[in-house]
Amino acid sequence: KEGHSASAALPLRSDGKVFGVMVVLSQQPGVFGADGIAILRDLADDLAYGIGVIRSRTAREAAEAALRQSEQSLSRSVSLLHATLESTADGLLVVDTAGKMCEMNQQFIKMWRIPEAVVAGRNDDEALAFVLSQLREPDAFLARVRQLYAAPEQTSADVLEFKDGRVFERYSQPQWLDGHPVGRVWSFRDITRRKLAEDALQRAHGQLERKVIDRTTELARSEERFRNTLDNMLEGCAIVGFDWKCLYINDAGARHAHQKRENMIGRTLQESSPGVEKSALFAGWRRCMESRIPVRFEAEHTFPDGSASWLEFSVDPSPEGIFVLSVDITERKKAERQNQLVTTLLALFARRSSRKHYLDDVVRVVREWCGCECVGIRVMNDKGEAPYETHVGVSAEFVSQE
Repeated sequence: KEGHSASAALPLRSDGKVFGVMVVLSQQPGVFGADGIAILRDLADDLAYGIGVIRSRTAREAAEAALRQSEQSLSRSVSLLHATLESTADGLLVVDTAGKMCEMNQQFIKMWRIPEAVVAGRNDDEALAFVLSQLREPDAFLARVRQLYAAPEQTSADVLEFKDGRVFERYSQPQWLDGHPVGRVWSFRDITRRKLAEDALQRAHGQLERKVIDRTTELARSEERFRNTLDNMLEGCAIVGFDWKCLYINDAGARHAHQKRENMIGRTLQESSPGVEKSALFAGWRRCMESRIPVRFEAEHTFPDGSASWLEFSVDPSPEGIFVLSVDITERKKAERQNQLVTTLLALFARRSSRKHYLDDVVRVVREWCGCECVGIRVMNDKGEAPYETHVGVSAEFVSQE
């Protein structure tokens, strides 16, 4: 019926399993004898072996290609991580759960003045000994480190004082992978200049407070000298009466308020800055005015022109009402926010499930951090092209035109 009188079907096997069949048809009846079947069986075995070799070679080539692609992806991710580490002004150190050094940026090496030989040798004991030799309280430093290693899920923030007078802020948080801590990230920031300024400000504040309390009468007789001192201070100074009228403000204080001195003195805060009574700034000042207790706080204030500044206030009760010292800490807050971004990106990298998910998270975090509508990441491929790996807020038409 099918145009043949004899047929033979022989299985194709690999590793004891049948994966196919070789079918031979003939128009001559009885053509397949025992010898013919034996020959065909050998031919089928040879054919199965050849197919298996080809399949193995194809699978191996595919695996090698996938491995190369994975290595390239990992290389780009590592390059991105290194660029992130080196872009921050803070010294960063990454250790494993045993406290062994895994990664550090050049700023860390520079800040701690670690010799190249120690860095190259990656000798943890030698590096730790060099670090401890610089600190005023090495035992306290070591005790805190051990405490955090014993509680790997804790975060920490403290201040380190050096024998040579330097002061570092130290921040530490766990490094996570698949929901488990696998190490710890240490961040160090040199705040020596800020600490000196704060100490100087504290001393000046203490001196001024004592003068206000102990020598009110004398200051009244030498008001001009006192005003000249305040006028030349870098900090903003203001005296506000119980009726919320500005009795005095220096040039720095007026700059902090985005006003001119002549537009503030003699007027209430509500008159010179409409709506200020609803702000956190006013709430802090009112606490001191009503409780007659010194108040220290930081607040971000938005001005009528839409600009905003972070200010640090020291508010003390005075015979006239309150005495206010202000310092513009906007740049410090920006630096802290940038450090938070770097820490977040490091945390994202540590717990990434895939390169795509990691880049998607990076785009989301950067968009939230800078308030941009559109953010995208383009990565150079082997062809010298830089297509978008991920993006948000960008239309498909824009991406195709790019």
